[in-house]
Formats: sequence, structure tokens, C-alpha cells
Amino acid sequence: MSTHPRGRETVPARRDTKRPRAFRFRAETAPRGQAPAKWVASIAVVTFFWIALAISTVAFIAGAAFVVVRALQTKKALKSLKGSLGTELQRISSASEHTGEQLEATRKSLERLQAKIETLTTARTRLRVVNEALSEAESVLTRARAFIPSK
Repeated sequence: MSTHPRGRETVPARRDTKRPRAFRFRAETAPRGQAPAKWVASIAVVTFFWIALAISTVAFIAGAAFVVVRALQTKKALKSLKGSLGTELQRISSASEHTGEQLEATRKSLERLQAKIETLTTARTRLRVVNEALSEAESVLTRARAFIPSK
């Protein structure tokens, strides 16, 4: 018996000789040269786990490599697009300047054409007046011929 610090006697603690159920070990017996069935199943599960882990790791690495390759291709394509875009914008700019020059030339041609149309309209009016005068003179001559003797 032991004594308590205050002088009281204590009863020894009872220790269970049985271990809790979770910690008990039960040996299985199997025929000689064969492993117990639970161990075989356990080895199969662990083997399957490691194979699955290896496949997952390979798939992850392949996916990461694929993403890196695509990112590099995209970067290269964007650089190419930047160069092409600059070239095309320069071409469009020069074409628009050329179009502006052609538009100005077309405006000048239109002004000249309108001036020529006014001149032509004036000339047609004069021609019509001359034609009317000519037809009037012709009619007078036709009437005057009636009075002139023929040979």
C-alpha cells in the first residue's frame, strides 16, 4: 500500500490484464506455404493503390507538360500576331492615305465635269436656238420659192 501525501492510505489501482478489443492480435492460421487471405487482399489493395498513384502522377505530369507547351505556342502565336497586325495596320494606313488622295482627285474631276456640263448645256441651248432660226429661215425660203420662176 502506498500513502497519500496527506497521510491517507490508498488502494492499489486495479490493472486489467486484458487489452482493449482494438489492440488484440489474433493470429490466423493458414495452410503451410500460403499467406492468410486477409493479407493477400491487403497486398492487392496496396498494390492497386500504388499503381493508381503512379498513373495519376504520370497523368498530372503529362497534363502540366501539355499546358506548358500550349502556353509557349500561344505566346509564339501572339508575337506573330503582333508583327502581322503591325504590318497590316501599316498597309491599311497607306491604303487609306491613297484613298484620300484619290478622293481629292475625284472631287476635282467632279468640279471640272460639272463645269463642262454647264458649258455643254449652254452650247445645247445655243444649238437649239440656231436650229430654230435655221428651220424658220428654211420655211421662209420654201415659201419664197413659190414666187421664184423655175428655169
